[in-house]
Amino acid sequence: MVSNRTKAVLNDYKIVFAIIAIIIIMVIRTTYFVSFENIINIFTKIAIEGVIVIGMTYLIILGEIDLSVGETMALSCTLSIILQKYGVVPGILGGVLIGMLIGFLNGILVVRLKIASIAVTLGMMIMVNGIVFVITKSLAPAGGNYSISGENEYFGLIAETRILGIPSMIIVFIILVIVFNFILNRTVFGRNIFATGGNLLASKYANIKVDRIRLSAFVITGTLAGVAGVLLVSRYNIASGAIGQNIPLFVITAV
Repeated sequence: MVSNRTKAVLNDYKIVFAIIAIIIIMVIRTTYFVSFENIINIFTKIAIEGVIVIGMTYLIILGEIDLSVGETMALSCTLSIILQKYGVVPGILGGVLIGMLIGFLNGILVVRLKIASIAVTLGMMIMVNGIVFVITKSLAPAGGNYSISGENEYFGLIAETRILGIPSMIIVFIILVIVFNFILNRTVFGRNIFATGGNLLASKYANIKVDRIRLSAFVITGTLAGVAGVLLVSRYNIASGAIGQNIPLFVITAV
């Protein structure tokens, strides 16, 4: 007989066990799967979207959602490319701050005006996509491909610099996972996230600033989408209206 405790563990970690099973199968089929190069390739592919997953986790715990993260990332890419001609720092700040601004606007509309987050962020997604499309089209070369590219050769060092053979974008992703996991599980703010998501009314009676908590989660998500945009530009050096269109589905599924 399987004890209730064992059943609970199996239920809570079923996805982890499934991943372990897949890894075992892949290792049996090919030893290359666990090679350093392949592990780096896997983390490189998931690092950019993974940064956005961190913020979306906070929102989904709260019972909210942000469908605009992909277009926020695309606009971050666009501003990073436009501003990087003034230097690496302006390019980074432009990409991150526009993400923070979009997250703040989403949060204000949801928290202050009491509009459903799915409606707010869907509208924001459409609006930001239009902005990106206009900018990239107007700046594209003659006969254009509706994309723009950067010219600052040092900007690529943000994502591609290797430390002990590991690309810096992976290190950034891992650091963000550790930091935000600590915040979520080891701080008062993190406990308030769980409390607000579990029971909004009870949290209000417990004197938790639920509106501030919800707004903060939208700002965090938007900011991390901006960070993802900067990393994307650093790696591929391109911005386009086509970037980020499937990101919300991937991110929400990952969460």
